[in-house]
Amino acid sequence: MLRRSKGQSPFKVTFGEQPRIGLESYVLPKSLVNAAKTEEEIEEFLTSHEANDKDSLNRDGKNYDENESSIMKHLPETFIKARKEAALGQSRAAAKMTRRAKKMLIPLQIGQNCTLRVPDVDRGPADPKHFLVVVMAECEGLYTVGCREGKLASKFTAADLQVISENILSIDEVPDTEIPLRTAVTKATGGQGYVKCMCISGCSSGCIMMQLQQKKSTVQFSMSPREVMQ
Repeated sequence: MLRRSKGQSPFKVTFGEQPRIGLESYVLPKSLVNAAKTEEEIEEFLTSHEANDKDSLNRDGKNYDENESSIMKHLPETFIKARKEAALGQSRAAAKMTRRAKKMLIPLQIGQNCTLRVPDVDRGPADPKHFLVVVMAECEGLYTVGCREGKLASKFTAADLQVISENILSIDEVPDTEIPLRTAVTKATGGQGYVKCMCISGCSSGCIMMQLQQKKSTVQFSMSPREVMQ
């Protein structure tokens, strides 16, 4: 996919040339390359001259030095050309993806009712996977939506919202209070008494799990031992 969008391999973009595989990785004299007709002849040459490999491969050292200096001279131009072609390829791929997205995603209208998928971290096991919202505003392809519990703080794209045929909820029914999606889902369903801790290493002092544990310990301390056992 990366090669298709850039029009060339990542190796060429990085080093300015295609990777050399097999005999292409060897530095061979021009006289041998011109005289050899098959790959087997070159392999025989490399095998027979393995002892004095350095001397045999540099017999045409003058021509090799000239070729190397010519390559090094034009290497920056090769780098720049390869990277420009890669940038153009990425721009074409991005434009193609944008055109495809515009064809697939129909712009939403203000007042339309949609369903919003609730991420797993924002809902309990028994909470609904989709939440009813109404489109309130649009800015640069991002939509502000609201529900009966309030206006959602996050902005959403058309891909996040699934339009429904019925207009069950109107903008007038949405309170002006701005709340996160998790809070809206909890208010609508009661949360089923399920919360998730997002602390990576231990619960912090302001964590909701820590607050629940402190509340639970306070309730148990105020109860008799028999009530705690029950």
